[in-house]
Amino acid sequence: MDLKMLKLKNNFLFGTLFTLFSASSFASERIADIQFSDNNFRNCVQSQASTNNWTYTDQVTELSCAQAMIRQVDELKYFQSLEKLNLSLNYIEDIDVTQNKQLTRLELSANKITDINLQKNTQLETLYMSMNDINSINLSKNTQLKVLSMIGNKLYSADLSKNDKLTYVDLGRNQISWVFLPTNGEITELSLSNNNLSTLNTDNLTDLRVLRLASNNLKSLSISKNPNLMLLNVKSNPLNESTKQELKSIHAIYNFIFLKDF
Repeated sequence: MDLKMLKLKNNFLFGTLFTLFSASSFASERIADIQFSDNNFRNCVQSQASTNNWTYTDQVTELSCAQAMIRQVDELKYFQSLEKLNLSLNYIEDIDVTQNKQLTRLELSANKITDINLQKNTQLETLYMSMNDINSINLSKNTQLKVLSMIGNKLYSADLSKNDKLTYVDLGRNQISWVFLPTNGEITELSLSNNNLSTLNTDNLTDLRVLRLASNNLKSLSISKNPNLMLLNVKSNPLNESTKQELKSIHAIYNFIFLKDF
């Protein structure tokens, strides 16, 4: 083998090893060796590691650190085997879960988060992010999502058009003026109360059972394509007379719980 061929072979082997090392550099860190930036996060992780006999980060598939006075969670990048993560009721402002690609359940309610990237979390099925400061979120890659709760944020809009597997959605107490719902939706409960909606089309939600729309700007609403409806709340909306009569007529037929103020 000539010198040129040997050099090319060595370069190829080095490049392959470097790529493999880079891809797995966080795969099996010793938990005890991690330098945590937040003592409360460290204490929670190490306590659960002791309880569950975890030594390495790839053993950790579920982590619950709710209400632990945590402010920083930079070390999540080491826990790439995480499937369930609960960090609710803390003081977190910034969070990066792009390395946690196995996540199916993520709970981050009651923090101070203003932005989050979930484009790498394609296995995510459940997302609780109520009571944060988020004004926009991209869920286009989260096609496995079934449960979404983002009550009390600062959302101006909601595009759920790619989330065909959603069954439960609660986006109440935001500032939403428009929402795109799934075309082939399986949503059974939809809550959009206390927003700025002036229009909503639920025709594709044939399995819908609960629809909460109180305190919006709706003047018209059709539920003729929602025969399974069990509860409808349209209180505090400026509905026109024809819509009121239509809703009363459908209510007389299907006898769902009808919360109204007209």
